[in-house]
Amino acid sequence: YVATYAIKVARIRQGTQRVRLAGRCDSACTLYLGLPRKNVCIQQGAYFRFHKASARSARTTAAATRYLMQNYPGWVKSWIAANGGLTTSLKTMDFSYASKFLPVCGRAA
Repeated sequence: YVATYAIKVARIRQGTQRVRLAGRCDSACTLYLGLPRKNVCIQQGAYFRFHKASARSARTTAAATRYLMQNYPGWVKSWIAANGGLTTSLKTMDFSYASKFLPVCGRAA
């Protein structure tokens, strides 16, 4: 799924579409956090769950996990590092943290 989301994010990055992050965003969905602020907003109550990528081979798992980390903004990388890095366990970033870095939907920027 990382490749699917990578393509979606690249298309949004090239255009003017705005993404509203609402509810739960798991795994590769978290790549949306790397979009420019003009293309994304976060809805009250949204949260993000991170884990190491999984694939059929260890090599693909490592490559997909590396891709995720390379495409997260610094504030996400710092949060991941402070929470033990990407592992097979889910780690949840809540709205209160993410909203410090992303515009809140409906609120003047």
